[in-house]
Amino acid sequence: MHEAGEPAGRAGGILCDAVSWCQRGQGAGSQRMHKSLGTCLKGLNVTNAYVRTSALAAALLVLAATAPTTPAQQPAVQLTPDQLVWQPYMAGGQQALLVGDPSRPGTYAVRYRFPAGLRIPPHTHPDARIVTVLAGTMYFAFGEVFDSSRVRAFPAGSVWTESPGQPHFAWARSGEVVLQVVGTGPTGMTLVQPHQ
Repeated sequence: MHEAGEPAGRAGGILCDAVSWCQRGQGAGSQRMHKSLGTCLKGLNVTNAYVRTSALAAALLVLAATAPTTPAQQPAVQLTPDQLVWQPYMAGGQQALLVGDPSRPGTYAVRYRFPAGLRIPPHTHPDARIVTVLAGTMYFAFGEVFDSSRVRAFPAGSVWTESPGQPHFAWARSGEVVLQVVGTGPTGMTLVQPHQ
């Protein structure tokens, strides 16, 4: 391939070879182990010290940029209902954090308790969420305007999903409702019409 004494201008070609060689070594991405950096560079048969160092730097950048990321391990959680710590929720009602931290990257689970009659105006979240109705009946719909004629009743045991940025609204029309939301943080809530 490339030999010692080649002009420094050939370093670009060797860097491209290094990147290409390392990327081929990944195969199916995160499903395969990365080839070791030594094997990656050995396959290039690079002898020029400057070029070898440049190739090493390029390979490290490629591996760092394409390495599969795994969320930090969360400690095991075991909670009974009497151990939940309920706090006020900004849209009304209360919330209890079960797992993780919704403000940070990673999986979280939060339980919400809404009083009868609470209307949650149209809003969005930046993350995908899975919502389960644990108690009561939640009236829910997708849309940018609260329209009580469009809501669907979701009794206890029901599940729905919310895509990132998808406007939706809810109503605890017929009594107290308890929901559990699971998502991947960081999350938040943005009202569609902030003056609501």
